[in-house]
Amino acid sequence: ELSNSQLFNSYLGFRGTEDLGGGMTAVFRLEGGVAPDTGVVGATVAGSSRFFNRQSLVGLGMGKSGTVTLGRQFHAGIDRAIQTLDVYNLAGSS
Repeated sequence: ELSNSQLFNSYLGFRGTEDLGGGMTAVFRLEGGVAPDTGVVGATVAGSSRFFNRQSLVGLGMGKSGTVTLGRQFHAGIDRAIQTLDVYNLAGSS
């Protein structure tokens, strides 16, 4: 069966970093849902008219001090759970 559901969503995403020197990096992440049954981009079961309807953020990494990000992103608790449970590092880090 080819369908879209709340539990098993498909998405297309881009993420990257750029070294700014002095231990600082610029980061970005853009993710959008894709409905595999219709090919509609930016739509999920919940519905959305945004192309990048999941995480869309930019930020500044400051080495061991951490990273500051701005934009639409997961709650910190959800992000930590994904990083903790993702033993193969499929989600990566931003």
